[in-house]
Amino acid sequence: MGYRSDVSIIIRNEDFRGLLPTAKAQGEEVLRYAKTLLSWAHSIRQSEDYTTLYFEWVKWYDHYPEVQFIRDYIMDIPHSFIRIGENNSDIEEWSDAGDHYEMHTRAEVVRMIQLCETDKLLDLNELLRGVLD
Repeated sequence: MGYRSDVSIIIRNEDFRGLLPTAKAQGEEVLRYAKTLLSWAHSIRQSEDYTTLYFEWVKWYDHYPEVQFIRDYIMDIPHSFIRIGENNSDIEEWSDAGDHYEMHTRAEVVRMIQLCETDKLLDLNELLRGVLD
């Protein structure tokens, strides 16, 4: 099955538009890696200035050529990167947003406990009624 991660990459819209042409300029194999990477995205969102690539439950291994391509591509442009692994302590955040401070507000790590939604929700008053009467 492999180790899975959730990943967010935020870049400027003009850099997103340059992603595939840059890959194509490096050859058909690199273009295929870039297209595969985009196909992994759970969602691609765009604001007036920024594009967010969000990958959910993806195998994000540094030795994968798709991952190597995007890491190399964003190293030379303003970006924000967040990866959360399966382990609670496995969180990787790095950024080179420069003057683009708003990039940091577009994605954040939020911790929460999610409960089973099919369990019956008990009423505390009902539970205590028999004990306290």
